[in-house]
Amino acid sequence: MCFAALALVASPASGSPETSIDIHEEPVGVSESHLFLLRVSDDNLGYHESKRVEVFLVAIDWETGDEQATLIDRFVKSADYGSDGDYQGYSIKRDSEVEPKSPHQILVSRGAVPWLAAHRPVSVEVPPQISADIEAIRVRFGQNQPYQISRAAIQRQLDRQRAFMASNVADHPRSSTMTTRQYFEDRQISASDCRPDRLLNFWVPDRTKLSFLMRVICAADDDGNQTSLVVQLQTASDDEADQ
Repeated sequence: MCFAALALVASPASGSPETSIDIHEEPVGVSESHLFLLRVSDDNLGYHESKRVEVFLVAIDWETGDEQATLIDRFVKSADYGSDGDYQGYSIKRDSEVEPKSPHQILVSRGAVPWLAAHRPVSVEVPPQISADIEAIRVRFGQNQPYQISRAAIQRQLDRQRAFMASNVADHPRSSTMTTRQYFEDRQISASDCRPDRLLNFWVPDRTKLSFLMRVICAADDDGNQTSLVVQLQTASDDEADQ
């Protein structure tokens, strides 16, 4: 007999943990008109050894930045223990009204190329020089055209992501008087706490004018709630890149 419910009860010895919510983005495909990424939240609901997971496929218009989102899946992942208390792995309990969707099928229906096919390694002959300060994150390849994204632009994207999640996550029960959506609404991440993670080079069918994407990771400290964003870099002047 397995006791998944044990994962939802705080250990008397350790007490209830603080609520921890992480939100991460990963590119999964590109088309001539859109970038497609998975936006995934992990929420411990204020319990030990369980996580509430919500998965969305987000299509972002290359030109306008407008987003269209599709719910892919939502479930609770809980640790299972046997009658002797031995750990037996994790179980998944999917929301009863959810029918999981295939991101790949959506990409195909919209004429997109999977990210693994679109991604190109960043040149090693002229490795990128990546710098970050209070104003922007900047990238330069030797003496070639520099790229950047401002902290203000990152903050706008963080705020939009937070608003999206607060409006679209299921208001799942938790060990608190606050609702799940209230936790997402109150979750504040500052662009000043964002650092470059990796530069993403890619090609897009029928498009020749492309910038770079970058994945940035935002967290006030190593133990704090974490967010990752996929951002599109813009060309910068030499003066801006040298600031």
